[in-house]
Amino acid sequence: GDGTALVLGDGTTLVLGDGTTLALGDGTTLVLGDGTTLQEDGNGPVLSSDGQVVLYVDPLTFVPGEYYSLQAVTRLPAVPGWVAQVGQAYRLLVSPGAPDAAGQPISFRYLGRDVPNGEAGEKDLGIYYYDGAGWQPLTTFIDEEHNSAVAQTRGPGIYALFSTIQVPLQGQGWNLFNYAASVALPVQEALASIQGKYSTVYHYQPNHPDGPWLVFDIAMPYFVNSLKRLEPRKAYWLYATEPITNVQLPPGAASVQSVFLPPSSYYGVVQATADFTPAPGMEVSAWIGGVRCGQGVTVGANGAVWYRVYAASEEETAGCGAPGRRVRFQVGGVWMDGEAPWDNTQVQNLPLGTSSLKELFLPLVER
Repeated sequence: GDGTALVLGDGTTLVLGDGTTLALGDGTTLVLGDGTTLQEDGNGPVLSSDGQVVLYVDPLTFVPGEYYSLQAVTRLPAVPGWVAQVGQAYRLLVSPGAPDAAGQPISFRYLGRDVPNGEAGEKDLGIYYYDGAGWQPLTTFIDEEHNSAVAQTRGPGIYALFSTIQVPLQGQGWNLFNYAASVALPVQEALASIQGKYSTVYHYQPNHPDGPWLVFDIAMPYFVNSLKRLEPRKAYWLYATEPITNVQLPPGAASVQSVFLPPSSYYGVVQATADFTPAPGMEVSAWIGGVRCGQGVTVGANGAVWYRVYAASEEETAGCGAPGRRVRFQVGGVWMDGEAPWDNTQVQNLPLGTSSLKELFLPLVER
């Protein structure tokens, strides 16, 4: 723009406007007009065609015909439901015989408008690598000032920048967490990132017609589970069966609603006997001592009558559930045989029924 000209000196010399020349020495050395040289160190970056992704290559030795390249990917393999793609994905190609590309820093530039939740969501960004079977998160460093994310490559393959909410969990046992997704999802779909690592989910909703505690348990039939979906801006109790540290959710925001410990829940078939015939719509109640700790109703399914009922914790209702306490049940106002331990670590399958045997009082005979 200032009149300075760059002309290659072999017909390819670089000549600056002040008379200084840059002559390409042997393809690897730049020779200045005053005799000084600039030696190439082999540390040149690899750029995508749009300049949004850079692979910073450590000093490596290539022979003619060897290369790295970054190509935009327009159609990705199946993406996990708990992530949102940010910007373009790229495939790292490595020619046969070229040095190993694993461990090289790769940097993604992103636009603030593409990040869910804007600046507040930048902390949720991460670079992922597709290993041929699934997407693997890479340890990612975010530079919010320059809108860039950096991770180390795993070698040739597809790389993408995703956004996901990392919701921390305390570990094995009960965890109260916020559902931070922006859309409601079925329970198992919402918790797909920890599939097989949890057993039960509770949600406390005081005014719900099915009672304040909605429950989903992986072992219960679908028609017995009352918690069908996880909804934005609500809180849930989750029982982790192994020491997991977070659950990944689609981007969004949330708030805590209840801190009551979850109840102990029971379900099963209500059995008919000679003196008791169960029917759908009967009230079911759970009792600890003389305290009514929960209620539900029977339903008809698969040719049988089923029930689901919970027994609240001591924290929720004084005199109710705690480890070591026992629970008794009524169906349609009739006491069922037996009892069960109060245990909120899992939903218990417990058939209910009455004995067909009646007490028979014999006369006292004395001599």
